[in-house]
Amino acid sequence: MLNRLIILIPIFSIVLSLSAVMYVALSMDPTKIESPLIDMPLPIFSKVDVLHPKKNVTKASLLGKVYLINVWASWCASCQLEHHNLLKYQKQYPFKLVGILYSDHISQVLPLLVNKGNPYSALVDDPNGDFTIKLGVYGTPETLLIDENGFVMKRFIGVITDHDWNDVILPELKKSANTNDRLK
Repeated sequence: MLNRLIILIPIFSIVLSLSAVMYVALSMDPTKIESPLIDMPLPIFSKVDVLHPKKNVTKASLLGKVYLINVWASWCASCQLEHHNLLKYQKQYPFKLVGILYSDHISQVLPLLVNKGNPYSALVDDPNGDFTIKLGVYGTPETLLIDENGFVMKRFIGVITDHDWNDVILPELKKSANTNDRLK
């Protein structure tokens, strides 16, 4: 009897340990992954604006107001859902939104924007993924909230929801607009 008990103790310990690890892992929210760029300056960049090919989008050109960088792709089902939300938010409170194409083709994206509407102020292509890697992005959709000085304030993984918009993004956009109005 004692031999059986000695054999069961390690097995019971392993099962208990694995159960604890699984409980912790399953209780975590995968959309709450912190970005290493939070409170850090956005990397310096210069990219051609796909919507206005004679213009470049740079970090310096975006300074002065709070804005969003949205990494997306035409093949991404979640991005299609988010696209509708972004159009709705632009109608509610127009804001600067920079789209970054992730592993996509401009020839597929432009007709989609013509047919479904374009929420983007600027759109840049990142065919090799160099810029998205610098941003710490690993999938679509992902969105970064950038302050007026070019620092990353917040990272959203997945579709921007009404909760994200109303409770986090819109207050920051309005605060930035009020601050800029006072400075004029």
